[in-house]
Amino acid sequence: MGIDGTRVRLALGAAGAGIAYYFLTALSLHFRVGPDDISFVWPPTAFVLALLCRIERRAWFWYVAAMVAASILANAMTGRRIDVVLMFMLIDIGVPTIGAVFLRPLLNQDEPLSTRGELLALGAVGSAVTIVAATAGMGVLAYMGHHHDVLMEWRIWASSTLMGIVILAPLMLAATVRRVRQFSVRRRIEAVCILSLLAVISWTLFQAQFMPGIAARVAVYASMPILLLSGFRTGVLGSAISIAIVGTVGTWQLSTGGQLPGSDESAILDQAEWAETYFSIVAISTLVLAVLFEEFQSALRDRKTQNTVLERIVAGEPPSLALNELVRAIESNSPGMIGSVLVLEPDGKTLRVAAGPGLPPQYNQMVDGIQVGPVAGSCGTAVFRRERVVVSNVRTDPLWVPFLSLANRFGLQSCWSQPILGARGQILGTFAMYYGQPRAPTRSDLRLIESAAHLAGIALERYRMINVLNERGRAYASLVSNLSGMVYRCGIDDEIWSFELLSDFAATLTGYTPEDFTTRAAVKWDMLVHPEDLPPNRQAILKALTDRTAIHLEYRITTRQGREKWVWDQAHGVYDDNGKPVAIEGIVTDITARKLAEQAAQEARRVAEQANRTKDQFLAMLSHELRTPLTPVLLYASSMERDRTLNEEHRREVRVIRQQVELESRLIDDLLDVTRIQRGKFFVSRRATDLAEVIEKVVESQKPLAAEKKITLTVELWAASHQLNADPARMQQLVSNLLSNAIKFTPAKGSVLIRTSDSISPEGRLFLEAMDTGIGIHPEILPRLFVPFEQGRRVNSPQFGGLGLGLTIVKAIAEVHDGSVRVSSLGENRGTNVTVELPLPPVPLRE
Repeated sequence: MGIDGTRVRLALGAAGAGIAYYFLTALSLHFRVGPDDISFVWPPTAFVLALLCRIERRAWFWYVAAMVAASILANAMTGRRIDVVLMFMLIDIGVPTIGAVFLRPLLNQDEPLSTRGELLALGAVGSAVTIVAATAGMGVLAYMGHHHDVLMEWRIWASSTLMGIVILAPLMLAATVRRVRQFSVRRRIEAVCILSLLAVISWTLFQAQFMPGIAARVAVYASMPILLLSGFRTGVLGSAISIAIVGTVGTWQLSTGGQLPGSDESAILDQAEWAETYFSIVAISTLVLAVLFEEFQSALRDRKTQNTVLERIVAGEPPSLALNELVRAIESNSPGMIGSVLVLEPDGKTLRVAAGPGLPPQYNQMVDGIQVGPVAGSCGTAVFRRERVVVSNVRTDPLWVPFLSLANRFGLQSCWSQPILGARGQILGTFAMYYGQPRAPTRSDLRLIESAAHLAGIALERYRMINVLNERGRAYASLVSNLSGMVYRCGIDDEIWSFELLSDFAATLTGYTPEDFTTRAAVKWDMLVHPEDLPPNRQAILKALTDRTAIHLEYRITTRQGREKWVWDQAHGVYDDNGKPVAIEGIVTDITARKLAEQAAQEARRVAEQANRTKDQFLAMLSHELRTPLTPVLLYASSMERDRTLNEEHRREVRVIRQQVELESRLIDDLLDVTRIQRGKFFVSRRATDLAEVIEKVVESQKPLAAEKKITLTVELWAASHQLNADPARMQQLVSNLLSNAIKFTPAKGSVLIRTSDSISPEGRLFLEAMDTGIGIHPEILPRLFVPFEQGRRVNSPQFGGLGLGLTIVKAIAEVHDGSVRVSSLGENRGTNVTVELPLPPVPLRE
């Protein structure tokens, strides 16, 4: 039973005994047998109230409530006056509580009430306060007119007081001296004052023969704890003796009619009733409280053992030391018992010895590693069955057949094993109790082994938790150490920001150790940040903390060696329950290499852009300078070609000159167009354009070239409408580039097809296709066809000439007209298909 359960049982058991006494007294008075004072104080009251006031306020409340209810009901049965009942309730319940509270400063409240000196001191001080308060109460009673009742009880009180002083004085003195040895000087002075006050009041009351019956409570209060502290067996013996005395007195009383021969009837009867009352109370109470107090002391020992074991665990001691301490503590509570703890391996089949200080080392070695099974001794079977296994005699129990010789060798004749369970009900191991003789467990033994297994489970769970936490800690440390960045936690205390945690990467990043920033605080992070970056960083961090958003910063720092580095700081704020930022957690990464690469790329881009501008300017200038002399050459060649005075051979030569000049002019135009395209200055002038007329004109101009190579040139105009909103000159250039490319890359006797078609989609699209049976395009080249100066083959061949700008210009013309171009080819020498898609106007256009 846990200590909390024991407290409740202590209160309920004590209250039950008191209630039983009150009602038994009322019944005895009804039948004219027993004492006539049913309000006589219940002896355990002082002890129980003092103990409960010390350990459990709620139990004290329920105890008092039960006693008050019992007293009122019992007194109501006998017709006692309510003022007398309340006065005695004040004495019986209130006064001992005051005494217990008064004694608390003299006791060590951090330790259980486990010494006789402490409990006897409780009884002594409670009695002293009782005497003082009861004297005042009885004085009030006498003042109210009850003088006759007070004087009539004088002889009874006097004899009871004498008995109490004789019993109590030496015991109080011994207990107090033992306890006072542990006191400080101040506490010793307080104890002497209390004892002196007690002696003076007791002596005064006795000498004055005033209220001596109240002093009799001293004997009752003291003798009850004395019997109780002697242990369970002494408590039972005291109860038996008390019952025998009560039975003897009661039998004599009934046989003689309540009179002793040759004695005063009233005095003898009253003294007999006092004796009967006292011993009957002791008989009823001692037995109940002895059992409860035994459990209470056992629970306190368990708590002390648990605290000791947990202290060893927290101190970081190995599991074997803590478990050995646990086994020794359990062994001290059960003489003749030898304890052992076996731990279950992760495989769930093997048990390892974790503790067994009382067992021979050879035995521990031989049982280490036993396997779980249905016939595996007490421990292996307990794990297999998942329940306690009790073997009272190993020589006759079949579970021990495999280990019988081992048990006989070391003189072990009985073994009980309790599975050790974890927090989730999993089996962690077993706690075993061995004895050197055949023995069956008692209820107390079973409770002890359950408690031992519970404590062992706590210990093993703590160790496993510690191992898990340590493993996670190592994994976290490994993770942090392997990160290529400085992990940090920066605490925020008003205006003071300081690092609370830094990973070891700080030394690699900054040249300063983590201790330089944290323990010694010799370096502040702001000291490393570039002065130009510090203000914007602060503003960005404060804004992120206010908005509760992530922090992303790139800035420069200066290392201990004076080197400038670029870092990337990623972090987030940590907030308390009120939303106030208390820390920043993040990681700082070295991005110097990336920044240098970006700077190099920017410089390269700048150089390339400058070179590109220079190239564009050069091409523009070159085109202009080339076109200027070509214009008169073309004019003269055209004029000479028309001159009829020249013979046919000369005209053919002039025609070749004209064709080459025209080709050169087109190349220059293409260069200029590519330059305009790259500079974003490729413009068109749209108007109504008939694509069919454009195609016919271009085909007519290309027929001589196709005829020279004996290429079959076919035109199929299948589109329903060829009206476009386009630039006619650019459309002619587009068709010309498509057709000239097809003829150029088609070998002799091949074929070229120009075909138009339209889609049936609502938006209306016109498709212009140029298909040839030429050299085709390698699949790897297709993605690069529209790159300027790229041709279909891997290596430009002088066989075909050109600059590789035709499709680039076609694509630009199509896109500037909101169209598109796609090229397909089945491979080299398998022809090419170029498709241009152009939008049709929503309504027909006029010239």
